[in-house]
Amino acid sequence: MVRPLRVLVIEDNEDDAALLLRELQRGGYEPVARRVETPAAMHHALQQETARR
Repeated sequence: MVRPLRVLVIEDNEDDAALLLRELQRGGYEPVARRVETPAAMHHALQQETARR
């Protein structure tokens, strides 16, 4: 059974982020991910998510 999982990946290397998402898939998750590289981008992404709820 595949379980959906929303993920905010804070990673400056696109390949490393892809590896993380692949491992989540191997673990039975279906990640819906957003990748950011900076603290400011992380803060913005979290604010957007809070506003959606």
